[in-house]
Amino acid sequence: MQFLQSTKSDWFFDHEDSRFCRVPRGMTPELLGSRTPWATFFELVIDDNQLSFTVVLNEGRTEIIRASIVGDEATGSFDVMPQT
Repeated sequence: MQFLQSTKSDWFFDHEDSRFCRVPRGMTPELLGSRTPWATFFELVIDDNQLSFTVVLNEGRTEIIRASIVGDEATGSFDVMPQT
C-alpha cells in the first residue's frame, strides 16, 4: 500500500488490486470502515520532484485526478495488516 498526502486529503493506493481511496487528512480507511470509497485506477504517476501526482483512472487516459503533495512525511508505503 502506498500513501500520499495532499492539501486536504490522505490518499491510499493499493497497487496489487489497482484501487485507491481518498479520505480526509488524519483518517485511515480502517477508521472509516465500510464507508471508505475505494475506486479503481489505471496508473499512478508521481512527478520527478515529488511535488505532485496524477491518478490515471482509465486506459485511454481521458479521466485523471491531479494533486499536489504536501507535508514533511507526505509519501510512504506500508503493508496492509489482514483483518481478523
